[in-house]
Amino acid sequence: MLECLEASGVPLIERRYAPGQHPYMRGDPDEGLWFLLAGTLEVYKLYGAFSMATVRLLDHEGLFGEPSLRSEGRHRDSAQAVSACRVAKVPKGPLLRLLSGDAGSAPALLGAFAGCVEEREAAVGRMLDRTVDCRLACLLLELAERFGEGNGQGRVLSVRLSHQDLSCMVACTREAVSKAIGEFREAGLIETPRPRTLVVLDEPQLREVATGRRTTAPEESTKARGPWGQTRSGLRFWGSTAVS
Repeated sequence: MLECLEASGVPLIERRYAPGQHPYMRGDPDEGLWFLLAGTLEVYKLYGAFSMATVRLLDHEGLFGEPSLRSEGRHRDSAQAVSACRVAKVPKGPLLRLLSGDAGSAPALLGAFAGCVEEREAAVGRMLDRTVDCRLACLLLELAERFGEGNGQGRVLSVRLSHQDLSCMVACTREAVSKAIGEFREAGLIETPRPRTLVVLDEPQLREVATGRRTTAPEESTKARGPWGQTRSGLRFWGSTAVS
């Protein structure tokens, strides 16, 4: 879509951001649509005093910013580079004038807007459950679907995320997320062969956790026999009795 816009005379403003830098922050004037060209970027909202909740994660491509053609208003969230990023900003004024005379780019733009809405709805959905396990399981399934690459054993996430990054995506503390990741790893649901590298191994069982039919039980030193016929420690299944 960017190539079509550039060919039509719409100006593209390319910029680069180092990790931690912000293309825009909440309250900044909304002057254009943004497109990620390279790197990894997150869109987040602040809650409480200084806590972050990541509502979107983009890797190497994707539209971000306010998904509308209104050239007035202010950003309702903030965008931050997770890795070194290259982005392009498209001013909304020239874009609106183009679409008023030639709607050829409208379907692609509407599709990109719909993608923004779907990702935000997924973020809201995974935060509805109060437990860290369910939130994290929902997130890992979503990341595996969007960024997973098969390696013969499971799906390796192509994005490199720290425990802090994951905690922002589920609006929980880093300590709680680190504990849940350890329990998932012990249960054979995931593996973390290197720092910031995560492999989803058992999506069906992870989905059981996400739907609340299976949960970790960190407060008890329990063992339960799973449906796959193997004994896993630290897990409890709804409708079954944990045995020591």
